[in-house]
Amino acid sequence: MMDLTIHNAVLDKTLAPVNLAISAGRITRITAEDIPAGDQSIDAGGAMVSPAFVESHFHLENALLWDTPNTSGTLREAIQIYAGIKRALDTEDIVRRATLTLRQAVAHGTLWMRNHVDIDQVAQLRLLKG
Repeated sequence: MMDLTIHNAVLDKTLAPVNLAISAGRITRITAEDIPAGDQSIDAGGAMVSPAFVESHFHLENALLWDTPNTSGTLREAIQIYAGIKRALDTEDIVRRATLTLRQAVAHGTLWMRNHVDIDQVAQLRLLKG
């Protein structure tokens, strides 16, 4: 018996109907044929299945910083706003926002994330600690 089965899904590229069997966290079968229900079973109801998302360039220390709007919409203003914000960022706040962001990323299908951290004369290594 499978740990999890997903029934009535469609493939992301072909939109072909499929059923999936998952055991020990790995997909063990993708088939158009009917499969028996696993320990847990999900009816996808025609929803799409696709590979997990990869975020190849992200800055968790900067996540969810939208309290100060960029009224001009320019890069110059964005850099000025961020310079002011990063002077006040502390480890506790960075960890809180990064945790929320990671939970949302996983909930929406992102399973791999390559994180980068701003290190400069203003922030020095403070943001990296977070």
